[in-house]
Amino acid sequence: MILVLCVDRDDDLKRKTEIESPVIGKKNNLDAAIALGTADPEEADTNAIFGAINTYDELKEKGYDAEIATICGSKSVGFESDRALTKELEEVLKVTKADEVFLVSDGAEDEYILPIITSRVKVSSIRRIVIKQSRNIEDTYYIIKKFFEDEKTQLRFVIPLSLMLIAISAYQIFRSGIDISTWTLIALLIGVYLIAKPLFKLLQSIYGSITAGKVSFLMYIVGVIILVGSFIYIYNDLVNTPGIKSYEFTLGLLEREVGWVLLAFALGAAGRVIDAYIRDREILVSYWILFFSLVALWFVVTGSSRIIRYSIEGIPYSNPEFIPVIVEMALGIGIVVVGVVSYGWVKNIVKKLTK
Repeated sequence: MILVLCVDRDDDLKRKTEIESPVIGKKNNLDAAIALGTADPEEADTNAIFGAINTYDELKEKGYDAEIATICGSKSVGFESDRALTKELEEVLKVTKADEVFLVSDGAEDEYILPIITSRVKVSSIRRIVIKQSRNIEDTYYIIKKFFEDEKTQLRFVIPLSLMLIAISAYQIFRSGIDISTWTLIALLIGVYLIAKPLFKLLQSIYGSITAGKVSFLMYIVGVIILVGSFIYIYNDLVNTPGIKSYEFTLGLLEREVGWVLLAFALGAAGRVIDAYIRDREILVSYWILFFSLVALWFVVTGSSRIIRYSIEGIPYSNPEFIPVIVEMALGIGIVVVGVVSYGWVKNIVKKLTK
């Protein structure tokens, strides 16, 4: 039997409609899609469920033995949501007796659980549902606005952008004194505005860790101390450098601070791994690739920063100075490959140890 599987990793269905998952069967999925579309007409998961229904109908018309189901994770995307999805997937497979899956999702975020699915059943195909949008200026502005309000976008793009704006504007203010340009003030206000909401959510998360007595809370505190301390030290060092240019300040801050930022992320991830083991005696093997990715990201970011620096300074690409940078970025990519290749090996070892 083919199982047409729709994945809602951040659990929008339950949070917005209170419908319990997993949702099995065409009628139940159709009712769920209508309820979700009614509760939030802008929700992309609605289209994903309808896309799964469409796929299910096509398979049935071609004579395949098929069933359809929607599984949901958790608002806390990551360990908690993946555990919930795993539990619901196993429940669906037990009920439907499916031996292959046709995965339907609304984007790469939901496809992160693909390794979890393939470890339990064969995945025969993947279909991504892309929402078509009108192209007038008003709709484009609205799409961009919703994009920046999304929690995942804030973590990946908004926070780094806001920190960069604040750093650049702060440098200009300290350098210029009371003679502050309009553009510097605008950049500072935009940076503060963009980071205000994510910062508030971070404080809420830290408070939740405190009340739950998690090890990750201690790791978060250490990470914050590292971030603040390293930023103050690097910032003062760069500000007191005679004749430093704006691009040198920005790129220098990026190159020297990125390592500390990644270290803070690694500490937070390590705290989650420890919490999971203490609470459930579970080893989060998925974090193996994350730690490799953080190391690789350091090589890639610092290498990219130096390429930008050399380009601004007019150094030709044929110059030997580019060779170490290219080697550094290639090393970063190589580290990711090693992490991905060794993931299966480590996963098998952990399975043997936990049996």
